Amino acid sequence: MSDGRAVATSRASSETNRYQPGTWRHIIPETSVEPLREQEDHSVCDADLRGGRPGVQRNLIVQLGSTFARPVPPECVRSFADGVEGHLIRQTDQLFAELGHRGERLKGVVVGVPVTFQRGIFKVQRVVPQVHRVLPSQKPGRKVRKLDENASLRTRNSPKTATTCLRRPTRRIKTPINLLEEGLAAGAFGFTTSRTAKHRAADGRPTPSLTAEHAELAGLALAMKRAGTGVIQVNSDFGAGEFPLLRAVAEPAKRPLSVLLVQMAIAPGRWAETLASVDQASADGLEVTAQVGSRPIGILLGLEASQHPFLTHPLWHQLQALDHETRIGRLTNDGELRGRLVEERPDDDHTREMATILERTFELGDPLNYEPEFEASVANRARAASRDPFDLALELLLQEGGRTLLMHTFENYCDGDLNVVYRMLANRNTVCGIADGGAHVGLICDSSSPTSLLTHWARDRMRGPQLPLEFLVHKQTAATARTYGLHDRGVIAPGYRADLNVIDFTELHLERPIVVHDLPAGGKRIVQRSKGYRHTFVHGIEVAHDGEDTGARPGRLLRGFRSGPGGRSLGASRLEPGDRSGLENCED
Repeated sequence: MSDGRAVATSRASSETNRYQPGTWRHIIPETSVEPLREQEDHSVCDADLRGGRPGVQRNLIVQLGSTFARPVPPECVRSFADGVEGHLIRQTDQLFAELGHRGERLKGVVVGVPVTFQRGIFKVQRVVPQVHRVLPSQKPGRKVRKLDENASLRTRNSPKTATTCLRRPTRRIKTPINLLEEGLAAGAFGFTTSRTAKHRAADGRPTPSLTAEHAELAGLALAMKRAGTGVIQVNSDFGAGEFPLLRAVAEPAKRPLSVLLVQMAIAPGRWAETLASVDQASADGLEVTAQVGSRPIGILLGLEASQHPFLTHPLWHQLQALDHETRIGRLTNDGELRGRLVEERPDDDHTREMATILERTFELGDPLNYEPEFEASVANRARAASRDPFDLALELLLQEGGRTLLMHTFENYCDGDLNVVYRMLANRNTVCGIADGGAHVGLICDSSSPTSLLTHWARDRMRGPQLPLEFLVHKQTAATARTYGLHDRGVIAPGYRADLNVIDFTELHLERPIVVHDLPAGGKRIVQRSKGYRHTFVHGIEVAHDGEDTGARPGRLLRGFRSGPGGRSLGASRLEPGDRSGLENCED
């Protein structure tokens, strides 16, 4: 390596191996050029940008207008629309509920990039130019890049109507189009929009972009065509007519389209229909990919987390005044108190929902098991032992000093296994994604999924076929790098960036996720560390050694398309498992 790039590669002999003879280390490109959606909610408060240190090297930040960030210099704070304050409060209310703090307790901390607090009120600022000026000064250990988001652009343009799902929003799209072009010129990697009913404000109103019609989306896409850069990224429920609409938007714009793909419980087979549409569009010559996950989608329940079965119980409210250790000590030593928590449950929506949730909630186990059988759910185990599921759940949650987290699955796990995810991963037109590394910080920590992708699918899976390690590395690195126009990385070859992980694959594993309180004002988040990453290099500089931060900060803000050495692009071939020829010919 020299000047941050690989200059030569060769096969190492045992004499040149710096490790003891008989041991092997896998040297792979960065384990994540992955679009970790909503990563910014806490990663910008984390100098390492790793959300638990799983060897992730760079994150794709998606601007959602409700993010949690470091303070922004005063010269970058310019209010423009007081009318959006109430809406932003509703949009961010859930985030602050998860952090355990209200907005008025976080004076001086910026929400969004940038949004300030004044007298407990949010004031939103112009997003795009400021974030590209502010982030470089932070010098993270990892690379950061950004997309612009439809709801934010809508709110910027028309705060009074952004929160209503307009049937005909086309008269108000000129300003968002100009803002998008401004963002792309400043170095944004594309445009993302939420078209799923799952995204709602705390008052139940849907995301403003939910019902954007063809004219609005097409106007934004054509702005990308004029700019000549950017990826269109969409999170949608993919109801009838949705994919044809998105294709009709992306095709004339001649911009890549990347859609999020999950198996939903309300329509377990819809994912296959959507993936077939992606395959057909790709066969027709369009640049279309589907972002897929590698493990069940769900939340973590814990007595320190944002959700658990007793959250609304009057007895739990009385215990909340105590610190965690005292509270857990009371519960552990007082059998009568535990019995009352279980037997005197309130008859409310939360408790009824938890009764359903426990049907698909599991111990993670040791070693961690991300593909448990339905028989191992808390509810099924309790029934087999003639116990109340809430009683068993409380017993499990009190383990490890009350710090145990249970995994609840609600998507990608309708059949009680990961065979659907296998089919998604094996498809040549998918890339790795669906990993919220920072949103919902008290509920999930998906920044560890690049590690479980390798360990579960290439080594540990017992309930179905595995996938080749080299195929997974390619899908996680070169395939996603190419999707976002980063042609100077994702492979190990002369002239490409020296962004590398040296992995002891035999020892590679994830530790249990834990709750920490290291956000501003003592806010909580879930992190998950890993073992087995011996060395992590960014731009040829070691930023982590045996999983520990070295203090080096070579990371910089990425701005737009990056060509490979000599202007080359990463190969256009998309691989299936076992297709080694494409791995050996990754350059055009």
